[in-house]
Amino acid sequence: MPKNPLYVQIIAPAFAEWPATLEEFFEETSAVRILSLDILSASQEYDRYQPQVIFFQPEMLTLAITQKWKARTAADPNFRIYQMGSSVNALNDSLTPNAVFEHDVSLSHLQNGLVKTLPYPETLTVLVVDDENEIGQMICEYLSCQSAPSFKTAYCENGSLAISYLKKTTPDVLVMDVKMPVMTGIEAYAIICRTWPRLPVIIFFDAVFGDEIEKLQEIGRPAMIEKGGRQSEMPQLLATIKKKAFFR
Repeated sequence: MPKNPLYVQIIAPAFAEWPATLEEFFEETSAVRILSLDILSASQEYDRYQPQVIFFQPEMLTLAITQKWKARTAADPNFRIYQMGSSVNALNDSLTPNAVFEHDVSLSHLQNGLVKTLPYPETLTVLVVDDENEIGQMICEYLSCQSAPSFKTAYCENGSLAISYLKKTTPDVLVMDVKMPVMTGIEAYAIICRTWPRLPVIIFFDAVFGDEIEKLQEIGRPAMIEKGGRQSEMPQLLATIKKKAFFR
């Protein structure tokens, strides 16, 4: 997976509304977003930043920039380009977007579609932290059934045990509850942000008050998923783990 900073270029006219959805998607990551509002700046900013991921609106392209992307695709298998809008391929036949999304795509559909196309290592490691053993094991078992990538999981019952674990091993992603004995998720997250600032964290919470959410967001940029029915929450958690692992 690419190292930080990871640059994401968004090529769209000034009146386009879909970049706002992307901004919301990336706000809980450290990806650096570059918004290019005209063809000239799109080409110049691509040359300057060499973004790893590009979202574009078809009418913003020129033959020159698509030729640059073609050369990059041949040299870099991790390079990704995504078309927003028309399902008609705006590029030449030898350069196909990794996915095509509608202008009015929802945040959940964008995430679910995007993570299916990103390059991952064969295995991702995930630390699950929750004082409810049943929930912790449920997450671990669900992840163990996945493939491409597969998952290696570890489980801790509270924030203190998680900090001890992190001193020995750093996972790709951490999934953590908030209300726990010994050391809460908020207390653990503050330590994690100071000590392991690049570690992606997902807060998997239940019955959390607004001030607790605000405190977490003051500390850093965790993804937030509310616990609910297993059928609805596990696919969302899986997609968010993949998102945080790649974009961090």
